[in-house]
Amino acid sequence: MENSKSIVPLTRTEELKSTLVNRLSAEYAHVGTRLVYQAVNEADALASLTMVPLLVLPTLAEEKVQKAAAWSAHQRSVLRGDTVAFAAWSTDWGRSLAHRICVLILPALFVVSANEQK
Repeated sequence: MENSKSIVPLTRTEELKSTLVNRLSAEYAHVGTRLVYQAVNEADALASLTMVPLLVLPTLAEEKVQKAAAWSAHQRSVLRGDTVAFAAWSTDWGRSLAHRICVLILPALFVVSANEQK
């Protein structure tokens, strides 16, 4: 099966990506152009696996940027010291990170503390 990306001229794809980066950077100014650029590139990689990459790229890019915006907002709240933000973060990654902290890091701290007391 021929790669669908080879059917679409590279310049059209690059033009669309550039347009998406500009539009989404303006719409999600608080995210930062670098994250928007990365999200659009990730969306392009996924879109290239479909039969109609130019058709699905804008939707995938916007979804990726929305996720980047949520991540960025969460990072800002954590850096501000909002402890509630960490506890209330309800994504799978957040839950798995909280689980790792509780299961791996906290017990290790108690072991170090107990060894220091001896």
